[in-house]
Amino acid sequence: MAFTPYALPSITSLVILIFLLLYVISYRRHGPGAWIVMPILAGSAIWSFGYSMTLLNTELSQKVFWFNLSQIGPDFTPIFWFFLTLEHTGHQNLLQKKWINSVFIFPVFTTVLMWTNNWHHLLRRSVTLNPIGNNPTYLSIERGPWFYFESVYGYIFILLSLYLLIRFVNVSSSKKQTWVLICSMLIPIVSNLLDIFQINPLRPFGATCIAFSITGIILAWGLFRQHFLDIAPIARTVVLEKIGDGVVVLDKKHRIVDVNPAAYQLFRIECDSLSLVIGTKIEDMISLWPEWKEPFLLVNDTRTEMELKVKGEHRFYTVTSSLLTDHRHKSLGWVIIFNDITEIRGANKCLQDQLDEIKRLQEQLREQAIHDELTGCYNRHYLTEMLVRESLRANREHKTVALMMLDIDYFKQVNDDYGHINGDLILQVIGKNLQQWVRVEDTVYRYGGEEFLIVLPGIYLQAITERANDICRRIAELQFPVTPVAKIAVTVSIGVALYPLHGDDINQVLIYADQALYDAKRAGRNTVFISNKTTSGSSQ
Repeated sequence: MAFTPYALPSITSLVILIFLLLYVISYRRHGPGAWIVMPILAGSAIWSFGYSMTLLNTELSQKVFWFNLSQIGPDFTPIFWFFLTLEHTGHQNLLQKKWINSVFIFPVFTTVLMWTNNWHHLLRRSVTLNPIGNNPTYLSIERGPWFYFESVYGYIFILLSLYLLIRFVNVSSSKKQTWVLICSMLIPIVSNLLDIFQINPLRPFGATCIAFSITGIILAWGLFRQHFLDIAPIARTVVLEKIGDGVVVLDKKHRIVDVNPAAYQLFRIECDSLSLVIGTKIEDMISLWPEWKEPFLLVNDTRTEMELKVKGEHRFYTVTSSLLTDHRHKSLGWVIIFNDITEIRGANKCLQDQLDEIKRLQEQLREQAIHDELTGCYNRHYLTEMLVRESLRANREHKTVALMMLDIDYFKQVNDDYGHINGDLILQVIGKNLQQWVRVEDTVYRYGGEEFLIVLPGIYLQAITERANDICRRIAELQFPVTPVAKIAVTVSIGVALYPLHGDDINQVLIYADQALYDAKRAGRNTVFISNKTTSGSSQ
């Protein structure tokens, strides 16, 4: 073995490729596509190593051995480039197919032919040494027929990869990562084509290895600057470009890897200013939003709601975070989705306002349904419901319920003498005053034309007698202006009955109160009469 400066390019390429391989194994082995990039780097390193050894060794048999070893790289690497392209462009499902392993049959067979070439000469008809300058030599090979099958097979995968990448670059959210792959493939391909057609002026230096050095530098730039292998670009496709939700892709360190157009306004940037947020931690960006006071926690499949001021307008968002994993379920980062619910909240508020209005109208209708329109007192319809409820409560609490029936004396004559308008006025005034004179727990009903009923729970005979006489006196003291110069007074007759003192059925007690009212009428009006009925039906 003898050192020659012609081997320096291939050795340099080897060092770069080994460094990248070790870096990916140490720090990026769990990233999407890392399992494909590692054999690409390993295959390229084998190529560079084998070629450098063919230049450093002097014996023909040694050169042939190292050359055979180096050919493992070009035979297998195109397949892994194709796999990486499928992963990058979102066709990972094809890699799960069982038939995918069959693509290695041809390169394995070619490798066997390579090491047994002396028996059949299908790959190389002859191999000779050509001098480089005064001392070093390199291999001059007369190719066999299988070499062309080998080349075509490899370039099929290369061209398919380039076709998919060039098509994908228009829809890729990470165009720089896609161009990294395209350039990484094109440079060694061009150099290799020049070698195949034997028109490469750098051939003695290992032109393809020099190209691999450049490829390694491009890959290094992609790894360190573009976070290549951190998050697959397929995390955002054409769908993400068009949806209205803001989508932010983060790596494991919470750095922003990508955003879609709908998310631009969240960060208050223009569409051409992605560099302002790419690589920034999401916590740092959220700290720019004074509206967001709570700590931002990334928990898988969580949803929270936040309010942001966007373009001078307060907008509401539901924020959902979802974990990104590779096919081995290893964590890669997160996808944060900002769903603008401002319009939905507005619609919900409008709907809630409508429901509140409907509820208000329903309550208003109920009030109208249970109140007398003229006097504002409860009507007879509501009385039926109230009597049942009050009797049940009286039974439960062992208390009484007093029923006070009032009728305006000679009211028909008032209507005849002063008109129904004045009659209605008298009813309104009496109804209003009755509601003011009773207790909070008492209820006043307009029972008939000029009849009122007061339900007084928890009151006993002596108290109700005093209360009835007081109401009778107060009404008699009222003055009603029936003409601009004349006022009149009216009186009422009152009948009183108590449940269960005067009966076990409250509806029957109501009848007794009505009968007591007519007793008061017969007794001369403007008086109070207490029912003389008892629960046994005997007179007092």
